[in-house]
Amino acid sequence: MSIASLGAFAEGFAGSVQSKRDRKAREEDSARKDRWLDIMEKEANRPLQSGGGMSGGMGAFPNPGQLTNSGGGAGVTANADGSISLGGAGAGGSFAELLRRTEGAGDYDTLFSHAQRDGGRFAGVRPSQMTLDELYTFTDPKGDYGRWVAQQNNGTVATPVGAGQIVGSTMRRAAQQMGLSGDTRFTPEVQDAMINHLASARLRGLNDPVAKRRALRNEWHGFRNVSDAELDNAISGFEASNNRMGALRPVS
Repeated sequence: MSIASLGAFAEGFAGSVQSKRDRKAREEDSARKDRWLDIMEKEANRPLQSGGGMSGGMGAFPNPGQLTNSGGGAGVTANADGSISLGGAGAGGSFAELLRRTEGAGDYDTLFSHAQRDGGRFAGVRPSQMTLDELYTFTDPKGDYGRWVAQQNNGTVATPVGAGQIVGSTMRRAAQQMGLSGDTRFTPEVQDAMINHLASARLRGLNDPVAKRRALRNEWHGFRNVSDAELDNAISGFEASNNRMGALRPVS
């Protein structure tokens, strides 16, 4: 092969590589937009206690790290990994902070007693990459996970998964109410939306602070380990943000 031919080959090869990179970038961007549309459409159509919703429309698709204001004080952040965080009220003591501290530690793959970690009974299991149908099977009380939890939990059967430690039966009910099909993946944005839905449903129609605390503590037992004042503050922020929590992702 002559030097000229070799140069042409190298140029063509480099162009092919760049073309593949460009195509991959377009596909990733398209997938991110699809996730944005899907979850925002579901959230916009979901009845909210405060009567809020995604006012003002969705606007442009956000780039990773961009914060867009939805008009009601609750922004949406597009993360670098393509996931979406629903913004909430404030910093310390927020609903998301309390949930992260008392339940799934902000890890969307959390299992009971962190059994998903290396060396754990279910090491390598990634709920955030599974479909709802797959999780319905995995969280069957009679399955391996349910029986194992019962052994660790003094005979009490529970099958919590994800950042919100949502048990199988609650997951199925919430999915039906939200119109999520069985092939929906339990991604971080879906988990966030499901947590928002569960909290909103628990608080709907309640005006008494005592009743509100009781309702959320019945949904998330970890809230029994925080003070009434902390929980009241988190509830106020949640409701002020149109029933949307802050991002659950832990700060690195």
